[in-house]
Amino acid sequence: LQQAFMLLTYSFNNLVDDDDIQLNHSRYGHDFRDSLDNKERKKRANKVPRLALLSLHSSPWRKLIESSSDPALITFTGFDKNAFYVLLEIFAPYFDEYTPFTTNGKICLKRVGFGRPRKIRPEDCLGLSLAWTRTRGSKVQLNMTFGMTATNCA
Repeated sequence: LQQAFMLLTYSFNNLVDDDDIQLNHSRYGHDFRDSLDNKERKKRANKVPRLALLSLHSSPWRKLIESSSDPALITFTGFDKNAFYVLLEIFAPYFDEYTPFTTNGKICLKRVGFGRPRKIRPEDCLGLSLAWTRTRGSKVQLNMTFGMTATNCA
């Protein structure tokens, strides 16, 4: 306890005056990024590569949804298990029948027999949408929680 107090006292006594602190505005970060070579810029791209993610099937989201924990689901999506599944019953047919991946960018009916099967289930898509509204939309957090790359979370 005495060591902690001494450390705290030392830290307090060695504080820099507010006048000595230089605050950098975020716009000055561009100067720093511009000074980096391509390799260093790529490291700081604010993206989570697929190899750093858990698979979608073992993601924290799937753990949460399979646990059926009402407090956790309410915290993350804003809905309890029963309300979430009522929404899912309404949402799932639209998810299964439509696709946003078209050449003109409009949502349209999926063509049967075309493309790869989806790995994302309707509950994943609904959970992602609800979580986005609750977590202020941090892409990196959503990538890590849902085990999806930024492209899938967009």
